[in-house]
Amino acid sequence: MFVYQPKARCHWFSVSQKGNLREYNLIGVLMGLAVYNSIILDLHFPHVCYRKLLSPPVVPNYDYVPVGLTKNPTTEDLAEIMPVSL
Repeated sequence: MFVYQPKARCHWFSVSQKGNLREYNLIGVLMGLAVYNSIILDLHFPHVCYRKLLSPPVVPNYDYVPVGLTKNPTTEDLAEIMPVSL
């Protein structure tokens, strides 16, 4: 499934294992369980994988915004929050 790249000193996806998504899914689930259970795994993946794991969250954390309404809501604000599709 993974091939060691000595020049980069990391593992990368094998070219000969195309189309076997169930095995990659299983590896992902096992790695997720290890992280969830605080088990340290000796895995050496490229920096791009770790950068993806450590990327900022999709929903930003607005600690500086006060709780409650910051302005008088309008109907456009309501439509943005709860769009109606007919």
